[in-house]
Amino acid sequence: MSSPSPALARAPLRTRAVRLGAGLVAVLGLVGLGSLPALPLRAQTPAAGEAALSSLSPSGGLPDKIPLSPGVERDLSQIYEQWIQWQGAFFRDQPDLSEQLVSGLLGNTRQLGLQRLSGLSIGASVRAVEAAERDADFAKATWALDAAERLDPGRPETAFARARIRLSEGRRAAALWSELDGLRRTFSAFPGSSLAGADLALWALFSLLASAGLFVALQMAVKGRLLFADLETMIGRTVSLPSPVLRFLALLLLLWPLLLPTGPLWLLLYWSALLFAHSSLSERVVLSALWALVALSPVAADHVRRRADFALSPAMRGVESLVEGRLHGQLFQDLEQLGTLMPEDPAVIQLMADLHRGLGQWDLALELYRRVVEVEPGNAWALIDIGGYYFFKRDYKNARSYYEEATVQQPNNVVAYYNLSQAFSEDRFLLDDAAAALRRAQEIDAGLVSQLQQETARQRVVTFDGGIARAPEIREKLALRLADPEPDPDLDERARDRAGGSEGSVASPTNGEAPMSGHPTAKAAAPLPFGQVPGALGAALLALLFTQLRPRNVPVGPRSGWTPYRDALVPGLASVREGRGGHAWVGLLIPTALLTLPLIERLAYPLFPIYSATGSALWIVAGVGLIVFFGARIALARLG
Repeated sequence: MSSPSPALARAPLRTRAVRLGAGLVAVLGLVGLGSLPALPLRAQTPAAGEAALSSLSPSGGLPDKIPLSPGVERDLSQIYEQWIQWQGAFFRDQPDLSEQLVSGLLGNTRQLGLQRLSGLSIGASVRAVEAAERDADFAKATWALDAAERLDPGRPETAFARARIRLSEGRRAAALWSELDGLRRTFSAFPGSSLAGADLALWALFSLLASAGLFVALQMAVKGRLLFADLETMIGRTVSLPSPVLRFLALLLLLWPLLLPTGPLWLLLYWSALLFAHSSLSERVVLSALWALVALSPVAADHVRRRADFALSPAMRGVESLVEGRLHGQLFQDLEQLGTLMPEDPAVIQLMADLHRGLGQWDLALELYRRVVEVEPGNAWALIDIGGYYFFKRDYKNARSYYEEATVQQPNNVVAYYNLSQAFSEDRFLLDDAAAALRRAQEIDAGLVSQLQQETARQRVVTFDGGIARAPEIREKLALRLADPEPDPDLDERARDRAGGSEGSVASPTNGEAPMSGHPTAKAAAPLPFGQVPGALGAALLALLFTQLRPRNVPVGPRSGWTPYRDALVPGLASVREGRGGHAWVGLLIPTALLTLPLIERLAYPLFPIYSATGSALWIVAGVGLIVFFGARIALARLG
């Protein structure tokens, strides 16, 4: 059998499963905006563990609801109370008490296995911006923002909030630097990384389409008079009419697509076809590329949107939250939807087992790990975690049997041999076996054994988030499940119910999470308005015109001393006159892309509903880029 990958072997030894449940949704959903309601706790009987086990589907699926033990609910209540106290310290301007409470929050949550409190971090950022913009209390804003950074280090919203505070202070350079830092963080955070990629792709597509439209308009500006004269001559050869009537009919023949509901789009496409006869080879290549781009753009945009919707789906959000050890207000609902969509997938079941083990709900975790092993007998990490259950129960005989089975399934698994040595060492008659197992682990990776000995000084053996480590596999399967053209309607109905009962947003902007579809299966993109009647009419007119039009050279007007500067300030103009289509399109594409860069979020997905980028950095990038672009063109014009 193959040995475990280094990424698995060296992953954090303590589970990162988030332990805060639905009871904390009210706190994190409001993130400190206004008064916070009382925490709703789930009442449980002393037999809660047995009831939770009975909720598991006998067919091997997952329960409809994630059960929480009284101990977990008590932990939620403590964190809730600490957050309320932090807000009191904020309003009373007590930075020392705030620091103590933040340390207490982080200490308690680390004991629970939680790494990041994203909702509370955003709540602290909200308070910091309020202090700066409403009260001009920049000292309070600074220590509140420091608390936000400690609660969830590296969060983009914190950097954007810092930029707003710096602007309120009048420190524009510092604000710009903070905004750039926020943009950097965006590409490494979820869901900002996925949304940023979608925004960039749609911005690039929009820039290509806009520059293509400008290319056609520029072509018409240069060749339009010539084309108008050809149309007037063509009509005059067909019927004998007064000159004003001929001009009117030629103008009507040139502009008739404007009468359609989507006239400007039809007009540009119609003009591009008319200009084809008066175009050079390179210009015809560009026009052909334009038609292909228009035809493929709905497909490309739909593909980008589907990928973004998948990243924003509640099930995917739940997976990413566990991977990053990050809490958001609807974590348990999101994981319940994941269980609904993939109730019998062993990777999802193992992930849920990791969650319950991190919550301290070992009985539930054990049952789920056993189900994983039934489906995947060679899953060494599930066997190791089952062995950990028996070790902590001091049933060392059963623990040894599962560790030994893990070494059989993965002969080079350091963790399995290390844990086996610890289980053997509990029996004074098996100390030689313990030493042999430890030697075998050291032979495989002595450095990792030393690390395990340091990190397991108290708990003795290693448990591992094998299900969370299978997140890439779960993402692939989830993408296939959501892309299924014929999903189970009953399953989807349950998923919608868990997401909030509608296909609208399941997370309001006030909870610090990006709005996302409750049911993430993407809808079909609206096609471009190519109706049958306009298409048939346009094709007939083009067929008639192509039989009459003949290619002619564009007359070159008189040049003056200002002509080079005019050509420099109107990108593509000189290239169109010279018949260089590729140069003309590129010359238009660069300034178009720069001009639309600050509008990137408006073109596609807002990255973060709370304290997103102010756009200053993007406007500066666009402005500097345009200055460099046109400055270089003017300099070249002077040299020429």
